[in-house]
Amino acid sequence: MCQHKGMTMFAERVTAKGRPMEGTVGTPGRDCGTHEKAVIVATGLLSDTQVATPMGWRAVEGLVAGDMVLTFDNGFREVTAVESAKIWTGDGLAPQDHWLVEMPANTLGNRTTLRLPPQQGVMVESDAAELLYGDPFSVIPALALEALPGVSRLPVRAKTRCVTLRFAEEEVVFSREGGLLHCPSSRDLLDLDGDRPQYEMLPLTLARDIVETLTLQEARASELCPMI
Repeated sequence: MCQHKGMTMFAERVTAKGRPMEGTVGTPGRDCGTHEKAVIVATGLLSDTQVATPMGWRAVEGLVAGDMVLTFDNGFREVTAVESAKIWTGDGLAPQDHWLVEMPANTLGNRTTLRLPPQQGVMVESDAAELLYGDPFSVIPALALEALPGVSRLPVRAKTRCVTLRFAEEEVVFSREGGLLHCPSSRDLLDLDGDRPQYEMLPLTLARDIVETLTLQEARASELCPMI
């Protein structure tokens, strides 16, 4: 595989081999004023998101435990739990750090606009990930995609809800918009018995570096295949 300057710069920033096990996705806290006791949900699929099922595309809020959903690695898998919650329980708008990430069509292979909570895991394909981890696919927080052209932040109001689909094991599901979205396991963290998770989300710093190489890949592709 051809290695270009962007991947070399990225590799130089990584000090450990393999997928990083430490680090969390986070955003700087801001004073919520009168909303100090408000709850913020930073992961999940917006309630109008549709996923692939044996009966076609279905909205996540209409799914129940026992329904089958198409996954990236394991075909159709049974949903073990469906959890729905407001993203923001305070009054008015949520703090800006927790606004949705909005990706217009064709930003990352998505067919239509895709909106995600900032810490929702998204699977992306990149040359840099394959170079470093031996796998071109990696899961990154949606917040890291903010650096891509056209991506913006969308205010979150109190009525906005998201749904978490859980499976027996972690899975990545297909959304109708064209996204590959991470869904957690229904197992309690204490029941993992030291097993590594199937999908390890990259820490925000490394995720942003991956996104930087994606923009370089697009620029390089444009140079090699100019529009006629």
